[in-house]
Amino acid sequence: MNKLHAALLALVLAASACASSDESGETENNQNTDVRMTPTNNVPMPNNANNANNANNLNNVNNVNNQNNVNNQNNSNNATNNGNNGTNNNCPQGSCLPGVTDCMGVQQRTCVEDVANPGCGVWGPAEDCASPQEVCVTTRCEIPQGCIDNDNDTFGINCPAGPDCNDSDNEIFPGNPEVCDGKDNDCNAMNDDGLGVGMSCMTGTGACQAMGTSACDAQGMVYCDVVPGMVGEPEICDGIDNDCNMIPDDGGACDICNLDPNEPNDSFADATPLPVGSRMLGIICPGDTEYFVLSGLGSSGVRVGMKYPELISNLNFVTYTNQVQVGTFDSSTADEEIVVLSAPNANDTYHLQITNSGTSFNYYHVSNIPESYGCPAEDTFAPNQTRQTAALLPGGWRADGVVCSNSEDWYFLGEYAVGETVRVDMFDTDVTGDLDMELYGDPDGDGTYQQITRSAGGTTDEIVQYVSSGLSDYFVRVVPFGSTGDQYEILVTPIP
Repeated sequence: MNKLHAALLALVLAASACASSDESGETENNQNTDVRMTPTNNVPMPNNANNANNANNLNNVNNVNNQNNVNNQNNSNNATNNGNNGTNNNCPQGSCLPGVTDCMGVQQRTCVEDVANPGCGVWGPAEDCASPQEVCVTTRCEIPQGCIDNDNDTFGINCPAGPDCNDSDNEIFPGNPEVCDGKDNDCNAMNDDGLGVGMSCMTGTGACQAMGTSACDAQGMVYCDVVPGMVGEPEICDGIDNDCNMIPDDGGACDICNLDPNEPNDSFADATPLPVGSRMLGIICPGDTEYFVLSGLGSSGVRVGMKYPELISNLNFVTYTNQVQVGTFDSSTADEEIVVLSAPNANDTYHLQITNSGTSFNYYHVSNIPESYGCPAEDTFAPNQTRQTAALLPGGWRADGVVCSNSEDWYFLGEYAVGETVRVDMFDTDVTGDLDMELYGDPDGDGTYQQITRSAGGTTDEIVQYVSSGLSDYFVRVVPFGSTGDQYEILVTPIP
């Protein structure tokens, strides 16, 4: 037996001894054992046999490793199943395993150590990925492949249009126009900027004005968030929302029939006072009735008159004492009615009633002039001795007038625009004196009324005419040449 065979035999015997010892649990005493060995020839072992043995040994190793892996996996699973999310049974519900990451949308959150419960974890806040090119995918931040545009506005991660400041709202992306919706539409970190939202605002007019704050409505429009005052006064034609319904001059307030400054005066109870020495302008519509009450009367006589353009519509004039009718003046040809109260009683109340029996609105002047006035023959336009007390003279009305000695009469012609022609004709009716006529205006808008032109011929008629060079009110002044008063007719001639 060569040395190789002897060595192999020794290894076999040693392995058998170990196996016997392992199976019985005892160590066998081999001192008295007669071990006989049969010589073997020097025959090498087949390769297949060696391979089989090697395979068996490899399988045994793999089986052990696999078993270890299974055990480790089971241990890991058991650790995950025990308690919450990989923590032990002593962790509160909802705990996580410290160091684990997770995604919240495109942001990443990390489980951190729970100081109150050692060995347990709590989720930290969701945060943007460290790189602007990254986005949280499944459990961690990474650079995605291709454009990620979650709201279909062409902006997003790795998108050609660029990054999006809010990829969950397609009304928010860089360059989008800002609208009033409480959002940062243009991605400049400011909501509703440039729209005046949050600034102080005013709504309503006149007594209805109220201060508020601008805000967005449901349609994305900016409005003043305030409720205007509720004064509730009758609406008049003055450009102000008198009745606080947010609409100035509504309800026909600027209709000509509603422009009478004396309204309401439709009964004895609400009659308009007409003091001694005063004149008032009125506007009356068909079928309307207006009342005036004479005030400031003493024992001296007064002359009460009404003057109107009869060619427009006929007006009637009735006088009352203590609400009892005492006189009626109804003429379809005359445009002036005058009543003289020679000795009014201080204990009596005197009213005037004016009615419109025609089919169109009309103007009228009503006056209460004392008989002791410096000019007993003064007309109903008086008092009109200054520009401030000028009587309105509508176009087309040829009215009678009287100017007293050492006095003057003023008439208001209205407003004329640039290029409109102002023309006034005056006719001297009794040729007892010479009258001149002057036109005044403020076409340059400096607030000063100056003489524009004048007619001072020696004839009985005078004419002034002027093409307005600027928007202005115009007035005519009638004045005696010398000290002698005179009667006249005056007409504003409309020129297209």
